[in-house]
Amino acid sequence: MGKPVLNAMFSLLAPAKINLYLKVLYKRPDGFHEIDTVMQAISLFDRLTFYSDSKIRVLTKGCRIPQKNNLVTKALLLLREYTGIKKGIRVVIDKKIPVAAGLGGGSSDAATALLGACHLWRLPLSISELSHLGAQVGSDVPFFLTSGQARARGRGEQLTKITLRTDYWIALACPHLSVSTPWAYQALNLSLTSSNSRSNFLATEIKSGVGEDPRRFPLALPFSNDLEAPVVRRFPEVEEIKKALLEAGFGPVLMSGSGPVVWAAFPKNSAGEELAEHIKRKHAMLLKAMGLSGLSPRPKFFIVRPLAACTTVSVGGRPA
Repeated sequence: MGKPVLNAMFSLLAPAKINLYLKVLYKRPDGFHEIDTVMQAISLFDRLTFYSDSKIRVLTKGCRIPQKNNLVTKALLLLREYTGIKKGIRVVIDKKIPVAAGLGGGSSDAATALLGACHLWRLPLSISELSHLGAQVGSDVPFFLTSGQARARGRGEQLTKITLRTDYWIALACPHLSVSTPWAYQALNLSLTSSNSRSNFLATEIKSGVGEDPRRFPLALPFSNDLEAPVVRRFPEVEEIKKALLEAGFGPVLMSGSGPVVWAAFPKNSAGEELAEHIKRKHAMLLKAMGLSGLSPRPKFFIVRPLAACTTVSVGGRPA
């Protein structure tokens, strides 16, 4: 007999995120850190393709991630335990988001896997339930289930939806190194950070066209990341990249999450495009993305056959 045919194939896009602001307040009794951050989803995606299967199988294309360490595997096992369902699923992840880079790729994949599994297994779970499960896998998972823009507090799972303009490009400078998130928090000297959150810092929009230099793109937020200091001490090339981007005319420039990826904003105009091309010639690891205004928590799925005819699902602001 031949191999069983995998069917019910569909694909979903899992976006990356950047941190526009990240304040680490204190270490909590449960071992996590209390934070205050603003996150923005961007148009850099992993693609997850789902198939029916007898077991839970997660395959990754583009990098090697042990299945036992994959947040997608953990999320699917937790979902199956929570619901008592005995079905399996095969998830193939086409990785485009750099790993261990501060862009939330693993958490986004886990959130997208929960949505895909709910569809394939016909589970009528609410986004609130999925967010509760997802928070047990990764602090950023609830963000990718609910909103493309949010202020996050607690350990990152307490979300307040905000509205930011997205008429700008994001340049992502990706050093050839990886940073462990637990290490970054452990290496942070909390005595050097403010104990108070800037509770009134949020603006309702990102302002553009301010200033005489058309290359500059001021944003109405106090851009800072407490995790930059320990990362830069260990990896000085992160600071060198920030300096190069600033000297080239980008602004603002900030490390995302626990790094090492550095993001920089520039306007959607000819000057901005010329700026991006100039810096890309000097830094081959530069990627370009857009901010996403929102993510639909209930995507429309398309079941596709044959397997070669893979269709990507459009989810909110994500491209089809």
